[in-house]
Amino acid sequence: MSRIIDIVAGLKAFARLDGDELEDVNISSVLEETFKLVDNQLKYHCTPTLSCTELPTIQANQGKLIQVFMNIIVNAAHAITDNGKIDVNAFVEDNYVVVQVKDNGGGIKKEHLDDIFNPFFTTKDVGVGTGLGLSICHGIIEQLHGKITVASTEGKGTTFSVYLPC
Repeated sequence: MSRIIDIVAGLKAFARLDGDELEDVNISSVLEETFKLVDNQLKYHCTPTLSCTELPTIQANQGKLIQVFMNIIVNAAHAITDNGKIDVNAFVEDNYVVVQVKDNGGGIKKEHLDDIFNPFFTTKDVGVGTGLGLSICHGIIEQLHGKITVASTEGKGTTFSVYLPC
């Protein structure tokens, strides 16, 4: 029953993504809600971990942030073929709350790195992905005056870093 309550709470937060209203948002709570929503896609083939230091609240839209982190974490899960790991770490650095999502999946080909935030770019098979997820994430983070970066090594994994101003 508590699992159902958690899922409904997460869906309520996610449903608020249509508005552009900014509110005080606790990134730790956003990440915990995101993990609850994506748990079913992760639990059978990878081990997720979440580590947060003491974080200040930021001005953002909670639903949109859940959308960003859900997209990045699900993409990480799709990149993992065997029992892998997804490590999510949140900390403060130079007046930014930084959230890093690191996986040990197959990595992104070097020639694709410059295109991954472009609308309709996808490395997934036809009919599997729209190529809009990372583009939308990029737009949401830019609206908040933040930035999103990626570092990847083929065969070793990928790290997405999201910087949100304090």
